[in-house]
Amino acid sequence: MASTSAWTIVDKYVVNCAWARDTRLKADPTEIVCESYQKKEGNQRFFLTENSLELVEGSSYYTKKKKLFDQVVGFAKFSEFLVVAEGCLVPVRHSLELQVSLDGVNFATGQFPPSMHPETHAYTVLESSTNSLNGTYFGISIENVNRDHRGYVDFEKMIGLDGIALINIVSNADEAVVTGQKALQTRITHNDGSTWKRLVPPAKDSQGNKYDRDTTSCALHIHGYTERLDPRATYSSPSIVGLLMAVGNVGTSLAPYTQSDTFLSRDAGFTWEEVHKDAHLWEFGDSGSILIMANDEEPTDHVLFSTDEGLNWRKYTFTKDKMRVNSIVTVPSDTSRKFILLAQYPSTQTSVAVHIDFSALTHTKCQLSVEDPGNDDFELWSPSEERSEQCLFGRQTLYHRRVRNTNCVVGNQPKAATRVQKNCICTKVDFECKSNYAKNDADECVLAPGTTPLSNDDASCDDEGYWYERTAYRKIPYSSCEGGERPDRGMRHDCPGFKAHGAFFWWFVIMVPFMIAALVGYWYYKKSGLARGQIRLPGDGGGPMYRGNMDSGSGIMETLASVPWFVIGVAGIAWEWTVSRVGAGFRSRRGYRSIPIDEDAQILRFEDERE
Repeated sequence: MASTSAWTIVDKYVVNCAWARDTRLKADPTEIVCESYQKKEGNQRFFLTENSLELVEGSSYYTKKKKLFDQVVGFAKFSEFLVVAEGCLVPVRHSLELQVSLDGVNFATGQFPPSMHPETHAYTVLESSTNSLNGTYFGISIENVNRDHRGYVDFEKMIGLDGIALINIVSNADEAVVTGQKALQTRITHNDGSTWKRLVPPAKDSQGNKYDRDTTSCALHIHGYTERLDPRATYSSPSIVGLLMAVGNVGTSLAPYTQSDTFLSRDAGFTWEEVHKDAHLWEFGDSGSILIMANDEEPTDHVLFSTDEGLNWRKYTFTKDKMRVNSIVTVPSDTSRKFILLAQYPSTQTSVAVHIDFSALTHTKCQLSVEDPGNDDFELWSPSEERSEQCLFGRQTLYHRRVRNTNCVVGNQPKAATRVQKNCICTKVDFECKSNYAKNDADECVLAPGTTPLSNDDASCDDEGYWYERTAYRKIPYSSCEGGERPDRGMRHDCPGFKAHGAFFWWFVIMVPFMIAALVGYWYYKKSGLARGQIRLPGDGGGPMYRGNMDSGSGIMETLASVPWFVIGVAGIAWEWTVSRVGAGFRSRRGYRSIPIDEDAQILRFEDERE
């Protein structure tokens, strides 16, 4: 650890250490996680399985250590999860289990379908950023994804658009085990792995010749991550939403790299076009206002560049002596018009860096209207997934990008903010297979062999007070679609408890006791002699009936005693207020009449009392 003037050793005989905390991994900010050997002696390079590699967590900058696992193969940290491969590599038992944590301290074992046995294999963990995983329960998205001997996989997410990824699968998996020759095919997902589809090939090539697309197996296939020398050469760019570039071919499977051509997509991989023959390296510049390519099959003396996203390409010669270009680099944000070519001269193997600046092509700055986007040099674009409306993940999201054939400089000016226009109606693409289910050849979710359907016991209630029986599907957590098709819902049931009843029920339950109390109060009001209009003589005591009930303790008085007196009072006042405002005709039907009260009434009463 570093201070202003010194470093402190936190541990010895370690393989890897990292801060536990990450973007969404809510661990202690002072916690450090290390892979540390149990026996700290000898030459670390020659350690065998008898010296266990432990996973140690150290809080307070590794001053307070705690062993998490006795033997691990390694760990990986993502924005939300800390994943540990816990191993037991003794000769009598070889196993590997996946442990997942959300805080760097507490772990849960990863659960896989019974048909899978990952405990006997190595893991390649790929991150999801769409909340589609809870880190513990794993299901099969697609099988036979291409993986090399280093553990790298042909898997790449699209930058700037969540839930879109490209992979290469081994179409002859059983045969490849024997022959060692893989037949690779490319697949793409636009719903976070729920469904994978072939890439739609273009109708014609860059020279105007039509592709033979008569067979159903004909598709576009592209070379993936495992063949890439420069890991920074991604398909997409953070500054150009929806744009993809790749090297591949149209056919039934992926052809060798030197027999491939260069392709481009402007709509997040839904459609493609061939932009040039032969395999090329590429790089994005100035938020897509310029693209640059260099031949990747042989030495060259020039690059190709385009200011209209591949519609037209121009040649720029940068050297007299041809050189083999190994990579093209620019600023990580892809917002500059300056590039560096890293190359070698074939004859001497001398490395060289070539700087190319396209800033002089134009000095016209792109016009941007944040208040009125779409009426300037930029366009509002939204990806779609087999819908009548442009929606992805159940919503129409508008992205701001430069109009393709506008020749201007974007620079570092801010773009209009991405905004969600509306939520869309749910369709099949908004759902995926639930745990214990997998897709069949008909693209339907069916129960995986050796599994049983999940119980309905822990089904949750929705906001409307209903719960639904489980099906083979679940709604993709990242989707915000509304209504429409809901294959994730089985038979509907009322929720038990309070949520099972509507507002009218609770209004009735609350009001009935008050209504009963009001009726009892009214009965008492009439029978007790308190009603206005009766002549009550001294010593009357409220009448024989009242006195008899008081003496006998009958059920009537017990009922009255059970009613809150304040409720009776309120009911009586309300009733009297109502009666006092009703016409005389209604009062006459009560059987009573009003007697005017004057001064004589009080005089007569006192005189009677003196007698």
